[in-house]
Amino acid sequence: MTYYILALVNDLRNKVSIMLDMIDKHQIHKDLLVDDYAPWIRGKLVNISDTLSNMLEDKDLMNPDLIVNYLETYKGLSEEVQLIESFPLPVILKYSPSEHYFHKLIALLVEQIEYPLLSPVVSTISTDYYWTHISYRLIAVPLCEEHLLLNIPDLFHEIGHLLKDAYSSAMEGNFKKYLTDYISNEKKRIIDENRSDQYLGILDEIKRKWDEDWTNEFIGDMIATYLVGPAYAWTNLRLCTNSLSSDNVFWPSIEKFRETMHPSDEARMRGIYQMLRQFDFGSQIEEIDNKWQQYIQISGYDKPIDYNYFYPNDLLDNLAKNVFTGCQNVGLVSYAEQIEGNEINIVRLLNDAWNEFNNAPLNYPSWERKQIRKLRELLLE
Repeated sequence: MTYYILALVNDLRNKVSIMLDMIDKHQIHKDLLVDDYAPWIRGKLVNISDTLSNMLEDKDLMNPDLIVNYLETYKGLSEEVQLIESFPLPVILKYSPSEHYFHKLIALLVEQIEYPLLSPVVSTISTDYYWTHISYRLIAVPLCEEHLLLNIPDLFHEIGHLLKDAYSSAMEGNFKKYLTDYISNEKKRIIDENRSDQYLGILDEIKRKWDEDWTNEFIGDMIATYLVGPAYAWTNLRLCTNSLSSDNVFWPSIEKFRETMHPSDEARMRGIYQMLRQFDFGSQIEEIDNKWQQYIQISGYDKPIDYNYFYPNDLLDNLAKNVFTGCQNVGLVSYAEQIEGNEINIVRLLNDAWNEFNNAPLNYPSWERKQIRKLRELLLE
């Protein structure tokens, strides 16, 4: 087995060498030299190669008693190589005019919101809507998005994940304690009311889901709403009504909630409303919610029994207040502040797009094409 592990390590080093050679022979686009993105990824591969070389030179690699340690090290390095091969390497080698457009767009966007981190790289490699790979500062979007506006608010959700990762304490505030207290109080109420003990276990699972998954998604939504305002709520409504959403806005049910990282669409919309309330945008909430409730009604969705245990308004309200304060403390420029200026502003454009879509839907495509043309002229001049 020791010779087999040695062979694996040597083979992985060879693969890394090939990947480095591909980068070195490629003419790197100047955008990827901004903030040293391509050199940063190359440096990760060099570090992996050096580690593999050191393993091959280590005589203990052939010691059967120590092989399990080297196997674990190899597996970790192999996983990282696969991730680099799957995500940042294609971005570097297949950088296109579409990526250049998004580079310019994200540069203006992060300037206007005063984003405090290194700018993310945006690529059109996604086949699954918008997503972020935090480790590689990479946001992926579908291919056609450079020609459209209505989904662009979801860029702010992905930016929210990057901000949450960097400023977790600031964004969460006292929420973890509030969540713990909520679960404790609910358990006490169940005991006092002589309800089934199964609810105690369910509450433990609910807390685990909030801790591990749901809080991150709600914070991503709330940061996006802080930055782009009502446009994010409209984008979320659109997403929920197309084929990318779940089959039911109240999904996952009590039987299925352990299987998903995402909270229900209905709860996410309420979380967005809670952030809009921090700005006193009551009329905007009413307009959006009118369509949202109609959508739920015509779709025939019914709220499951005990659903309110999962996403109570008190938790969403507390989290929204913490995220609002966290965004302020980090120095992000809110939607309300951005729309006051007269200069060309991405956030204002996205909200204008949704206003135009709602008020003159049949004319919207031509309006959108005109705005995209102006935006491209501004960004690519």
